[in-house]
Amino acid sequence: MKKDINYKSIGLHVLVWLTYALITFNWVSTAWGNYLVGLFVTVRIISLHAFVFYINVYLLLPKLMDKNKYVLYLFSILLLLVVVYFARELLEYPKPGFRPEHFEEFRGNPSLMKAPPEEFNRKNPFFRINPRVVMDIITSVAILFISTTFWLAQQAGKRQKEEANLKNENLNTELKLLKSQINPHFLFNALNNIYSLSFTHEKRAPDMIMKLSDMLRYVLYESNESKVTLEKEIEYINNYIDFQKVKSEGDTNINVDIDVDMSSLLVEPMLFIPFIENSFKHSNIESNNGWVKMKLTTKENDIIFEISNSKPRKVYSKDLTKGIGLENVKKRLQLLYPNLHDLFIEETSDLFNVKLVIHT
Repeated sequence: MKKDINYKSIGLHVLVWLTYALITFNWVSTAWGNYLVGLFVTVRIISLHAFVFYINVYLLLPKLMDKNKYVLYLFSILLLLVVVYFARELLEYPKPGFRPEHFEEFRGNPSLMKAPPEEFNRKNPFFRINPRVVMDIITSVAILFISTTFWLAQQAGKRQKEEANLKNENLNTELKLLKSQINPHFLFNALNNIYSLSFTHEKRAPDMIMKLSDMLRYVLYESNESKVTLEKEIEYINNYIDFQKVKSEGDTNINVDIDVDMSSLLVEPMLFIPFIENSFKHSNIESNNGWVKMKLTTKENDIIFEISNSKPRKVYSKDLTKGIGLENVKKRLQLLYPNLHDLFIEETSDLFNVKLVIHT
């Protein structure tokens, strides 16, 4: 898989090295009083330091340090410094005619360069004690430190990015799991309602089958979208409530108030249904004493959803499943609307009330 070229990173590297080169060139040219010497020394210094930097960042650190091969890494660092030393010495003696005469005059000036005896220099050209060589080694060590710091920061950034990607993957996986848990539950209740309708309200069956078809289409297709319009969510809610009205043989105990000015607002699909479903399931709406009240409004960019239901004195066996949908929707709210929702749940001995405000 071909990696994308990070031009921003390349540009930053080029800018840093050019800045370093300009500073070095200005300092060397001023010290020597010769621009050609300044150019040559600057190219030599930048080349060696860039060599040390990138060998450490892209070879030694990832291949050795990152593999916990610390001893081999330290040995490689020492070898790299030796290579830099000899490379610096070789570059100190270019072909005759390359450097101006001023270069040789400066090298032989005892006040500026405390060189060893000429005999030692002649016999041991690579091992003489040269202050500039020592300075180059020190700066190479500094470059090693900078490159290691750069690599550590780069690794920390990669780990942070990987953790963020992993978090997003886990989020998507959990949301899919939550939706997969919600959808079969809705289908199960819808099928129960249509089953009851076939025995009690045969004349309305075709119309309710069409509503069920719309509900199934919404569950199977629309709910897989990350966002849907509030209008589509309301359409599903109305169809669901119509089934409940048929099941309860009337709507005297069901009070629904939907007053939405901004139906184009986007919302997570199937977000309100678990609250509605639980209200109908646990209110014992089939009895004369059971009731459900729901209100859905919008205010500016806020969606305000309220629902309350009665609580029967007698606990039915179906209440053993209480809370499955509510727990799922709480998790969805935490994942999808962090710091963008307010959920209030009030429960007493005779009623259960929920208020949800979504800040879109």
